Amino acid sequence: MAEIFSAILGAISFLKDYFSKKQNEQQIVKFKEKELTEGIAQLYINGNIRTINIYVIKDENNNTAFASRNNEQIKKSLDKGGTGEIIENKFSAVYDDYVKFDKEKDYPYPFIKLLDTKYKALIKASFYIESLYKLGDRDIATQRKDSLEKDFPNLGRNFCNLYTAGYIPDVLKFIDEIGLSDGNAINKILDSVITYNNIFFVHQNTDLDILISKLILNAEKGEHYNAIHGAGTNVKKVQYIEEEARNKEVITQKYIIENSSDKSESGVNLYSAFFFDIQGKKIYEQFTGGAFKGFI
Repeated sequence: MAEIFSAILGAISFLKDYFSKKQNEQQIVKFKEKELTEGIAQLYINGNIRTINIYVIKDENNNTAFASRNNEQIKKSLDKGGTGEIIENKFSAVYDDYVKFDKEKDYPYPFIKLLDTKYKALIKASFYIESLYKLGDRDIATQRKDSLEKDFPNLGRNFCNLYTAGYIPDVLKFIDEIGLSDGNAINKILDSVITYNNIFFVHQNTDLDILISKLILNAEKGEHYNAIHGAGTNVKKVQYIEEEARNKEVITQKYIIENSSDKSESGVNLYSAFFFDIQGKKIYEQFTGGAFKGFI
């Protein structure tokens, strides 16, 4: 009888520990890196940490540090486990600036709160990156754009480029002007903008010959509107592409070729080359007129 009773108590204890552990695991933030998630889970369960924030910070060399206002609590929990070390990491001024920006700046239009989470995040982040460019903080802006691409692979950088070039702000302004408030419909409009493949942003790793080949192929396929944008040291590359394209018969027969040059608010040179046919002229005029409505 005593043995049976002991077995029952053991089973109850096992189930209690098991469900307690599962409950704790559900409270743990999941990271992309499996090792980080497992490390935090072990820290949480063994140390019995509750209701504190743990921040995982990575620098450009991928070094990881844990930081929190509750560092002492974390250290005690680590000590209970018999190992571990807190790396004290003060948040950088850049991070503090972003936190302040995020609290003070609301979305430019109320309807943005109705959108898919990814678009809400990308609009806020792109707005911030654009403000960094305007202040002349290009290095920090580029870092932010790189991290955006990590968070939203194959989407973050392109979205941000379209935002800072003016395409997405114009579309958002247009949506606001017509009073559209259907979140699903607005999501679809943004989907069509970011999946359009014929807007190119020249950067240091752009293969200019490949880009010229794409313009030739687009002309042959009858793509209505193409645009190439560059800033700073990349302006000369866009001008080179434009000059080469003007020497290609298939392009000149199919497209009207225009360009525009300007300076950003921070004084950086901007240059764009446009290749469009009669149907694409409407998009070109909308964009250069600051009234882009989408690729329709």
